[in-house]
Amino acid sequence: MGALGIPLPGSPEDVDYIEHRRRGLERFLKRVARHPILSASKLFIRFLEVPQAVRGAGPTGPHRLGRRLTAWLSP
Repeated sequence: MGALGIPLPGSPEDVDYIEHRRRGLERFLKRVARHPILSASKLFIRFLEVPQAVRGAGPTGPHRLGRRLTAWLSP
């Protein structure tokens, strides 16, 4: 564990910490997506649509989450 209470990269706690943060981000984005005004925000929509290569995210990063939220919002 690092000095600030954040797990060091590659440590067993790192995987749990990343998963905890990913779940928190997903929960937050779902709340924004359900909000009548915030869900129509151009910045929010743009965040969900930015390609993985631009963000440099891995296969479980925001791009995948954006696709899941977009699918969840689709009728």
